[in-house]
Amino acid sequence: MRGVILFCFLSISITTVLGQPLFETLLFKEALEKARGQNRLVLVILDSKECQQCNEVASKGLENSQVKKRLVKDYVCIRPEPSGEDWNDLLQKYSSTDAFGIMFFTPKGQFLNQANSSSSRAEFYLEQIDLAESNLKEAKQIDRLTRTLSSGNPDLKSLEQLIIKRQKLRMPNDSLIDQFVLQLPPDSLKSKRVLKLLVRQCPDLTSETFKLIRKDFDLFNQAWYTIDLKERVAINNSIINKTRKIAVDSKDERLALQVANFAASIQYDVTAKRRAQLWNMMEFSREIKDTTNFLNLAYSYYNRFYMQISVDSIKKIDSIGMANLLAQAREKNKNQSGTYKITYSLKAQRIAQEIKMGAWNMYTFKPTGERLANALEFSERANKFHQSPETLDTYARLLYKSGRPDEAIETETKAILQKRTLGYPTSELEAILDKMKTGDMNIDNY
Repeated sequence: MRGVILFCFLSISITTVLGQPLFETLLFKEALEKARGQNRLVLVILDSKECQQCNEVASKGLENSQVKKRLVKDYVCIRPEPSGEDWNDLLQKYSSTDAFGIMFFTPKGQFLNQANSSSSRAEFYLEQIDLAESNLKEAKQIDRLTRTLSSGNPDLKSLEQLIIKRQKLRMPNDSLIDQFVLQLPPDSLKSKRVLKLLVRQCPDLTSETFKLIRKDFDLFNQAWYTIDLKERVAINNSIINKTRKIAVDSKDERLALQVANFAASIQYDVTAKRRAQLWNMMEFSREIKDTTNFLNLAYSYYNRFYMQISVDSIKKIDSIGMANLLAQAREKNKNQSGTYKITYSLKAQRIAQEIKMGAWNMYTFKPTGERLANALEFSERANKFHQSPETLDTYARLLYKSGRPDEAIETETKAILQKRTLGYPTSELEAILDKMKTGDMNIDNY
């Protein structure tokens, strides 16, 4: 008899903060030193400083015996404290955004691989390990080229070769690109190949490279639209994130507005343009901790783009989508015996997660009055789309802050039971629940 297993999931970015023997309490430089002495590689897990859910989910993948076996055998593994000096240094050097995830290095500190996400699936980690190890040859070539170029005046051909190899490993190339552009003959910018090389480095909006490659906009577009759509989207997102980070670091509202306008300019319809612009200004306000502006922008964003969505319509779309996928799978496997798996990403679950994040971010800014009521309304809406331990926990905390302790205790209890059923640790939520029961006014650090 043939069976079907239907998995419904939402792909999200995740990592882990759970203490495990797999990870050693070492600074990055100490991990490199130990790796050199033992002829091993270095794995760094960058935890999320904001998404506890993300951190917990990934522990499942890292606990897999096959993953652990490979890591213990061949890697020195560390997990810097989020927002600590080591964490910030690694983020600043190897990532253009406040992303989290996984990084791999040789014992010499040469970059091997990075994924700005993680997963509960063991296969994800095994894939990243394989990719890092397959890049060892590239890392050696990068090391050789770097040493050659640092010993004298670098020629354009060698610089370009180094840029391409570093790009393959997703290593930052900003300083190399500046050096490369300065040496380019003026007519080189008429080459579509050169334009594509430069735009693939995702130069930020403030850079001379960004301005130079768009000087002849018609020629730039000819080169740009020969790049695959998926890659173009990734390039634009990287430019936006990289430049917004510069704006945040300098608290430059004018640059933030420039980022928001650029994000809007690459969209095709009026709604998408306004959404991109508003989201980027909201994120800028959140990251510089401008409470009033953030809460006002967050209300505008989530009220406009999420509160009008019909819950029933989205759930109906999900139901039809799953039924169609199931029918296709049965037809495809009608002549096969055994059990097979299919996956379907629930739109309702994705929307719930997005609204929950909005409500949670508002909660962390300690809203009062109307904005507290808005956050509570958003959180309640998220749970109508899909209930999870995270959506329930956020709703419970907002209920408590809104002076509804009995409902808060009931909801937090439900969040704990659901989380325990899913196999995740519940100690943080239990501590929150205990404080709710005792009437503590400060149930958390927000």
